[in-house]
Amino acid sequence: MINYWLLTVCLTTVSFNSYSQSSKTTDEGVIINGVKWATRNVDKPGTFADNPEDAGLFYQWNSKVAWPAKDVKDEEIDWEKDMNLFNSETWEKNNDPSPAGWRVPTYDEINKLLETDKVSSEWITEKGLTGRKFTDKKTGNSIFLPATGYRDENNGKFYENQSFGNFPSGNYWCTKRDNRWDAYILLFFKTGEAMLGRYDRFSGFSVRSVDSVRSVESVRSVDSVRSVDSHTDEGVIINGVKWATRNVDKPGTFADNPEDAGMFYQWNRKVAWPTKDVKDDEIDWEQDMNFFNGETWEKNNDPSPVGWRVPTYDEINKLLETNKVSSELITQKGVTGRKFTDKKTGNSLFLPGTGYRTYQNGSFWKNRYGSNYLSGHYWSSKRNDHREATILTFDQTPPLLVIDNRFSGFSVRSVEE
Repeated sequence: MINYWLLTVCLTTVSFNSYSQSSKTTDEGVIINGVKWATRNVDKPGTFADNPEDAGLFYQWNSKVAWPAKDVKDEEIDWEKDMNLFNSETWEKNNDPSPAGWRVPTYDEINKLLETDKVSSEWITEKGLTGRKFTDKKTGNSIFLPATGYRDENNGKFYENQSFGNFPSGNYWCTKRDNRWDAYILLFFKTGEAMLGRYDRFSGFSVRSVDSVRSVESVRSVDSVRSVDSHTDEGVIINGVKWATRNVDKPGTFADNPEDAGMFYQWNRKVAWPTKDVKDDEIDWEQDMNFFNGETWEKNNDPSPVGWRVPTYDEINKLLETNKVSSELITQKGVTGRKFTDKKTGNSLFLPGTGYRTYQNGSFWKNRYGSNYLSGHYWSSKRNDHREATILTFDQTPPLLVIDNRFSGFSVRSVEE
């Protein structure tokens, strides 16, 4: 039920013992890959837990209300589900539960923990508690993040682990909101790599703060002041075709990062749909054939930003010319997808596996064809017959062009006009 991502932390420079009561509001911190992290989780608002291996308390996204990081009687949980309380573009300062001088980390700061060329990660047991230890390869500094479990978004029920294993999971918030329902988290288990993923903002997860003064060294670190322009893209040329480096998000915009799913679209439509599961009553799926009756994807219905468009059949097929372009299934910043590389120039393009929405009712599926991976499905502008159009699809098997129902919800990766 959760999108994966891993992380671990342990201290070499700070003792795990004997934090005094007065130190619940202060922390020495430790620098990992240019970011100064607190050595302990946030406990009650404005305080740290006593020890690095302690769970602290859970928080919902952009909320300062703390919840127990353990199972309690159902009647003791009055779980918050008012979307208005979570309706900000970022985690607001007034709602930050971190002690003074500390704050919830940004997407970029958590991502610095996942740069495997600079930071190693391992699953360890520290004083009887399991979690992830992250170590700066250059300095040897390390932090320990305990696997604390989480609280379910629907009712606040406590779970030690996700459905992916019998070991507790670690789930840590960042400040970055993704869409109406989700925000980004750092997620990890015993197996696999720590990763960044998206999950429902009503969920209860841990907070590990960063120093509010010392952020990422030599780079901007606050999500709210990102210089990424959602309307433009530098693009990359693969086998003679210039591709955008990011999926289409809302009509006329790109997603923030190459790994982000963006939004789903039905063929020849400009209406965007969420790239995650939502309640059935929140999906009013379009099945009127009159909306899909063009011979090609019409310009007025193209959701691509200005200067870009939905690719043609021939343009997608250029990605599949194996004598000129190689393709491999990779995990990039915690997201599985396909990397296409121009054999002549070395230029490469990453298409994330985003899942899809079924043509029958718009329900969300992570994969198809019996795959265990998130599958990727990307529209072309080519209509095939009365009901179908051509798409690029892939999972752990090589990518190929197939036909699929035009009512389906798939991703769009634009090419330059």
